[in-house]
Amino acid sequence: MHFLCKCGFRLHDSSDKIYYKGRVIADQDWNKFWEYIEKLEKPHGGNTREIYNSIYDLFGMNMYQCPSCGRLFIEDPENRSSLIRFTPCLEGEPEPDINKRLLSSYHKDKTDGNE
Repeated sequence: MHFLCKCGFRLHDSSDKIYYKGRVIADQDWNKFWEYIEKLEKPHGGNTREIYNSIYDLFGMNMYQCPSCGRLFIEDPENRSSLIRFTPCLEGEPEPDINKRLLSSYHKDKTDGNE
């Protein structure tokens, strides 16, 4: 994935250990995430990294911060191929119109029901 920030900086997600990339797991999914991880404590033929990555793919959302202007981009939990941008605001600036459910569970009704 690569995309252009409004300031003109091009963000690339094509390698590991990217300094402007992070990951987030919705609090609603946290316990279920660890239930899956605990299942890994049983023998799985040495492919635990693949299993961890699969589990993270079920629960994790990528986020990026533009190193040029500080804007934050988070995967939309309702459409993971889309990013939602947050622009840093200064004191006295109007609050932008944003999705206020970014930290909601990606799995919604499929989780253990904690809302």
